[in-house]
Amino acid sequence: MSDELGVDAGDGSAPFVITEPLGQSVIDSAETARRLAEREEWRERRREGKVADGESPPGTSFWAANGWIPVVALVPALALTLVVQVAAKVLGWLFGFGPGLAWLWALLIGFAVSSFVGLLMVEDHRDRAAAALADARREFTDPHDKALIAAGHRSALAVTGLWPRLPLGEELDVSRLRRKLCTLAGVLARRRELEDAAAGLRAATAGLPAGSDAARALAAQITQADTLYQAADAQAQQHAGDLADLARRCRALHDERQAVARARQASLKAEPVLGALATAVRPPAEDTASTARQVAEILRAYRELDPGEGSSPAA
Repeated sequence: MSDELGVDAGDGSAPFVITEPLGQSVIDSAETARRLAEREEWRERRREGKVADGESPPGTSFWAANGWIPVVALVPALALTLVVQVAAKVLGWLFGFGPGLAWLWALLIGFAVSSFVGLLMVEDHRDRAAAALADARREFTDPHDKALIAAGHRSALAVTGLWPRLPLGEELDVSRLRRKLCTLAGVLARRRELEDAAAGLRAATAGLPAGSDAARALAAQITQADTLYQAADAQAQQHAGDLADLARRCRALHDERQAVARARQASLKAEPVLGALATAVRPPAEDTASTARQVAEILRAYRELDPGEGSSPAA
């Protein structure tokens, strides 16, 4: 299951999965498409005799997912019926014949066409939603990639946990952190492509005569791939570093406030023992100037996450 940042970290052996933000309607439609496919797969297995007796069907039934379509289809069908009935009455008055059952045929045909078209539109929307969800998912299996995206995820989680405890005066927008993680994921995916491309080019040089045109062409491409890889790696480190810096600043302010609170509690607890001597010393209080400075730095780092830029290195 994904957390509020769209991440399914799994255990150490499972792929690290992150999903870019999508509209709730897209997510719901994709989930319905998945459950319908799951039910259809179960039916296929049952036809092949691979389903145990008493096994409950998984997923969602066709009628449970689409039962609302005929209800909605009644609206255009009734509108068409009204138009046809009025037209039939007018024509009947002009040419001297009764409308007969024209309204009934209009209702039946309009209902059938509206239901069919509505079903096609809904299925198309679900297919596109499922494709969008698949495109939005990124899986990382390489240990190097997983380590960096997991570090960024831990930093983002730390921020979400510490933010409500700090006097920042601004509500945390979790979607900003999620977009930053998705930007990091995009750069990591690009870095992986470049690394694989460079490895393929190096493997292709095997057996080529040194100094040949083919060897020189591959060498130039390898150099280009290495340059782009280094740029992508620098971007990935920068994005992960931005999240780590924000988490570090939040943690530093939180720890400082906790330390002051503990010191003040210990001071107040010692007052009865110290007696008159305690009145000459004020209990420790929070350094408002330091707190204000740190709050400003945290908010600046938070607003400068800027996940919309630099999602992939330039080619």
